[in-house]
Amino acid sequence: MANFITSKLRAFLTITVLILNVVNNVKNEKFQYKKNECKIMKTWNTEKEIRNSWWNSKRLKYNTGIIISGIVSFILYLIIVEFVVLKSSKDWEGEITIFSLFFQGIGFLIMLGLANVFYSLGSFSEKIIKPKNTEKYRNNMFSLGYWFSFSLPMLIPISLLIEYL
Repeated sequence: MANFITSKLRAFLTITVLILNVVNNVKNEKFQYKKNECKIMKTWNTEKEIRNSWWNSKRLKYNTGIIISGIVSFILYLIIVEFVVLKSSKDWEGEITIFSLFFQGIGFLIMLGLANVFYSLGSFSEKIIKPKNTEKYRNNMFSLGYWFSFSLPMLIPISLLIEYL
């Protein structure tokens, strides 16, 4: 009985993959009619493909910037705790332990994922706004989002510094 179910499941998955491949191929083809003949021509570089390609080509730079920003802000956080907070007359109720480092690392990975969700809004906003000068729009939106995302992790050590100075 288990072999029968396994074989049916394999057949179903194979058919599903074949259907998805056919749908994907049809989606990427354009039909052109000329003098009673039908030619199927591959279309490359549609507006959507160009837009997504441009934004995806910048994603590595964006993620690298966020990771560098996260590392730098964490180092600044440690320096501020060591040289400002612990020497301050105010009581600090925090501590740096293996657990807190692990927790902050998990939080950083979640925020990295969330930042990539917001990064996808660049392509989406371009689709909605339909700017006349797409290259200028892309560069401006990327720069704005990149530097905002790069500076966001710096708020934690800066706010700690302001609070204990």
